[in-house]
Amino acid sequence: GVFDFPDLDLAGIRDLADRGRSLAAAIVLVLFGREQGRVPWVIVVKGVGGGRNCDARDLGKLTSRHLGGGGGGKADLAQGQGQQADSLPAARRDLESALNMALGSS
Repeated sequence: GVFDFPDLDLAGIRDLADRGRSLAAAIVLVLFGREQGRVPWVIVVKGVGGGRNCDARDLGKLTSRHLGGGGGGKADLAQGQGQQADSLPAARRDLESALNMALGSS
């Protein structure tokens, strides 16, 4: 799922991502926070292989296209920071759409 936590900074959403990763054998989390006018983000992809097109790096690139800034990581964990908080609603919509397509949800 895609979640926004405006009261959490990067450390807070990293902690939440670590906790979320331990909740299920298969999980995809996209977490947004706020820190000094910027939008830190963490993406966790765990146990959704099997040919599904879901990679934390690709989701991070999509996030950066909307929010600016940068980030990176591995297929299962990516993080970064955006500069354009006003673009967050559009980023969330596109991420939810991409996850629905990748995971076969409706």
